[in-house]
Amino acid sequence: MRQLLSGSGQSVQSEEECSSDTGYSIHGSSDSDSRPQEGHCPSPIQALVPDILACIFMFAIPKGDFDLAVNWNRNAPHNVVAVCRYWRAVALSHTMLWAVIRLRGIHPHDCFDRRPFPWNQFYYLLQRSDEAPLDLSIDQFDLTDKDYVELTSFFSTHQHRCKHIHIDCDANVQSSHDFSTEKAIELTNIPLLESLHIHWNKNIPQVQIHLKYVPSLTALDLSGRFSLHLEGAVTLKLIHITLSTMCLVSPHECLMLLRICPALVSFSAEICLDLDTKGHDDVFSYICNPGLTTFKVLVNKLSVLQYILQPLHFPTLKDLTIMIPEDEGETDALGISALISRSSAPIESLHLHATVSEEIIQCLELLPGLEDLTVDTYIEEPNSTQSDFVTRLDLRREDALCPKLKSIALVDFMLFDCTDEVISMVTSRWDRDIEEGSRTLQRVSFTDCDLDDISDLDRCREEGLILEVEREYDSARDSDYNEDPGLESYEYKYTGYDSFEENDSDGAFYEDYN
Repeated sequence: MRQLLSGSGQSVQSEEECSSDTGYSIHGSSDSDSRPQEGHCPSPIQALVPDILACIFMFAIPKGDFDLAVNWNRNAPHNVVAVCRYWRAVALSHTMLWAVIRLRGIHPHDCFDRRPFPWNQFYYLLQRSDEAPLDLSIDQFDLTDKDYVELTSFFSTHQHRCKHIHIDCDANVQSSHDFSTEKAIELTNIPLLESLHIHWNKNIPQVQIHLKYVPSLTALDLSGRFSLHLEGAVTLKLIHITLSTMCLVSPHECLMLLRICPALVSFSAEICLDLDTKGHDDVFSYICNPGLTTFKVLVNKLSVLQYILQPLHFPTLKDLTIMIPEDEGETDALGISALISRSSAPIESLHLHATVSEEIIQCLELLPGLEDLTVDTYIEEPNSTQSDFVTRLDLRREDALCPKLKSIALVDFMLFDCTDEVISMVTSRWDRDIEEGSRTLQRVSFTDCDLDDISDLDRCREEGLILEVEREYDSARDSDYNEDPGLESYEYKYTGYDSFEENDSDGAFYEDYN
């Protein structure tokens, strides 16, 4: 426990050290001391040894975000040192109590309430933490030139101490500063780092992130205009990778990450750059990630998707999400069904966006054990309609697809003339399940599918089925919009991908890059 609570290997300072800082010794006594005196009946907490007491203080430190600039004295460990001199001595002797640094630079409820970042508080905590491993969280960060200099200066001096780095520059805040030069974050000697999370304001120009010697890094989460440079990396221990919101990672770099991170469990990336293999000697013919269970990728070109999927092999994949632009989906041989067939993985969740009908059917034929299906923007082919797809999910058919589905979500379908097929599909699964003694189907969702009257499914809803029909306008599609547009209380949230939230349009990502 002594090594756990002390960042410098010494859990309790010497009596002289504590006396010089606080005027009180941990093991000494004074008239005003709250430590138990001989002949007195102390409370149980007063009898705790310093290491146990410090452990309690550690549990009192807030785990989530908090506005330290406002509540400076209201959170542990700052309120602890004000209780009594003995507690103060214990707190100051355990440097790990001060190594959890969470600061906020902008008001949490008003992004226009500008404040200078509290660097004085930052260095106050840094000094008290001594050499303890740092858990650093900087939220609502408005990066000015001064802040950038302070941040890079801190990294150049103390990066070897960082265990967790979380920097969040609020995406809703317009940066108050124009950057004349490209910025860079150099993390070249950071042996303790386990997680790196940086969410940058998308209005800030490109920032280069250089990573070198990160033997302990297991989680990488970048969001913003970043270019990632892995210098001298042969094999990394990364388990979770998330690259989103215009992160400037090329298709080649994406495959390189997959190849040098064999321990990956989840990989999620938005790849906005076009395919360019010039100057690359690496040829990716086979990449296997034996432990990867979640793979999500959004691309801006069909050729990029084909290039990325071609060498991949995920034998334990459970959650697969593929998203491409709608105008790119009208082409065969996307490579999704080939990846599924090649991996022979027990996929439980499949989310496809803007995919041609034949590719969707081929994927589902390979996944009899699929439990969660989301199809967004079904692209018809001459020999296959959206109605045909719905009927293939009807369990009354001999060639029905995916009999074990628990959740079905259809988005942006044209089903206004397929009401009977939809009702038949849902009831076939709901009624069949109860006949077999248990129900598998739990949720059915239709978003912007032009469904009018599905009151025949009210019985299923009353019996416990979660049935969601979300649409922008009510069923009176021909109503007079000038008099009564019939706008429902409807907010579309793209649940398949973290960056598409709060009414962002599906094409927002592509418009920024095309």
